[in-house]
Amino acid sequence: MQKVLSVLVFLVFGCLHAQQKKITIVNTAGEPVPYATISYGENQGTISNEDGQFTIINSSSGGEIEIQALGYISQKIALAGLSQKVVLQSKYIDLDEVILVDKDLDVTDIIARIKDNAIENYSISPTRKKIFYRKSYFSEVSKAEIEVEESSIADLNQALMDSITRKIKNPIASYTELIGDIYGNQDGQEVDVIKAARLFDPKTTESAEELFKRVQKIFEENIKDDSYFKIRSGIIGTKVDRDEMDLDDEPEKELTAEEKQKREKENKEDLVMNAKENINSVLKGTFYKEDVTLDVLDKDRKYDFDITGHTIIDDELVYIIKFSPKRGADYKGTMYVNAKDYGVYRLDYTNVKALKRFRLFGVSHYEDVHRGKMIYSKNGDGKYDFTYFEREMGATSGIDRPLTIIEKNKKVAGRRKQNELDMEIDFKFKQLDKVQVVVLDKNEGGDAIKTSKEDAYEYATFKKYNPDFWKGYTIIEPNAMIKAFEIQD
Repeated sequence: MQKVLSVLVFLVFGCLHAQQKKITIVNTAGEPVPYATISYGENQGTISNEDGQFTIINSSSGGEIEIQALGYISQKIALAGLSQKVVLQSKYIDLDEVILVDKDLDVTDIIARIKDNAIENYSISPTRKKIFYRKSYFSEVSKAEIEVEESSIADLNQALMDSITRKIKNPIASYTELIGDIYGNQDGQEVDVIKAARLFDPKTTESAEELFKRVQKIFEENIKDDSYFKIRSGIIGTKVDRDEMDLDDEPEKELTAEEKQKREKENKEDLVMNAKENINSVLKGTFYKEDVTLDVLDKDRKYDFDITGHTIIDDELVYIIKFSPKRGADYKGTMYVNAKDYGVYRLDYTNVKALKRFRLFGVSHYEDVHRGKMIYSKNGDGKYDFTYFEREMGATSGIDRPLTIIEKNKKVAGRRKQNELDMEIDFKFKQLDKVQVVVLDKNEGGDAIKTSKEDAYEYATFKKYNPDFWKGYTIIEPNAMIKAFEIQD
């Protein structure tokens, strides 16, 4: 019997191993090749991550994959013979062909043709695509200083404020991943989630929340029931009644099974809504549209363009065109343009200055990060459709102001002012959102009817990245930060 079980275990794990395999793509120098497109089956595919890695399923079955990357010879490899490392050879460019296509065109002509051919080149018909989506969120307080200048409540002292600032400096990170279907066109997409997971450490906020509760308790013990507060920061002030301070907070009760189920349902619905908003936001910001933030084509007169070289993809000659600000524009980057039909295979961009700025009375907010990639491939009908989108958006905010809280009470004879807390606050914090979407499978004329409810999918939360959750699925290989994510108990 033991031998039979051993054979069964071997077969099961052997099957799992055969169904999912991690591959690294490198060049002849051993350097990783990021963002290569991998095609297999009928309209199926994925993309290599920034380390040149991707995961493929059914690696022992029949069929083959095709790997394409800018500047390299495309490779077709039988799934059965796929090794853990694939080496791509650089593609030789025929200089006569370059001279021929460059003969009568300058970069201004090429940009004009990109714009003129956009409607014809890019697929706008309804499709249903299976996608993998990952959202990464980071928040960090780079500066947190609270200086107590005066306090009439002994426990609201400098030591307590130092404890608060130490705790809130802990960085916060969370990751959301899902596999699902999106359907519609670039004016709007619906999302049908199949499976989703979330990595998040609640302790990063709980420790700070505990300290704030301690402050609240100190207020409760020292503030009279019929008091009110004068809160002032510089010349800005307001009056707040004791009831508005929510000091008499009842302790949290243990959730019932029904309440837990309701909360999970709400969390799953929120996840779908957030993913839908992000995916639609990315697609609506496509570079060839009008009135978009990435205005490199919409307002091309504000940019300088320069042909810096040529490369090859899918046996097509491609212009490498750099763009940079000329008249107060916001972005720089590189686009890779097909020399025959002037379709853009890929566009990389990053902002060169803050997109929005606000600074008044010691309060500041700068939207200072907007960068990403848009990668396209051709459909069977010759139209370009997106294969991979990546967008990072971030902001830096700060507050550097005095803060005074005065407790007053009309019913205390002879002494209306009861307590006072004077502080100087100096905070600076940064937030960064990164959204990645890769197309795994697509069907033209996709179904326009949602097939499942927004909470009818498998969902899990983890304290540590769990690759087993995605066994049997193609995903974007996680980077080192995600793999290292682990909550310490």
